[in-house]
Amino acid sequence: MGGSGGGRNVGLVCVAVAFIGAGWSAASAATPPAPEELRPSTVARISDVPPRFEAVTIGELRHALVLAAAQEGLRSVPEPGQGGYGMLETGAVNALLETAWINGLAAEWGMGVTRDEVKRELSRVKKGIVQERCGIPPVPEGKPLHVP
Repeated sequence: MGGSGGGRNVGLVCVAVAFIGAGWSAASAATPPAPEELRPSTVARISDVPPRFEAVTIGELRHALVLAAAQEGLRSVPEPGQGGYGMLETGAVNALLETAWINGLAAEWGMGVTRDEVKRELSRVKKGIVQERCGIPPVPEGKPLHVP
């Protein structure tokens, strides 16, 4: 990432966020923060969502670009203007908006997870990946693993 295309990224995120924010149900009636109250790294703000979900930082945008590139099998994000960058940029913005939407709905509906729940699920997923890659058959819940 980098180069002169950085402003274009911010513009796309702001336009897309404004579009989603306009159709969002009111999750919060609080007055939005003034621009100077936002973190310096903020590239977009989503309105009418709980405060912890309203700011999109440049770090989050860059991370979303890296994830989009990895999903396409790329080892790095191409520079703006290079082949494939526009598609990755669109995918990254869509992922950020989808995440904000899901988090906002979860907060509105009173849903959430604890750190322990996330830790257990991550452990379960990692165990499944290791079993799959090593050719180990899954062990039924509650049954001990028998090793011949």
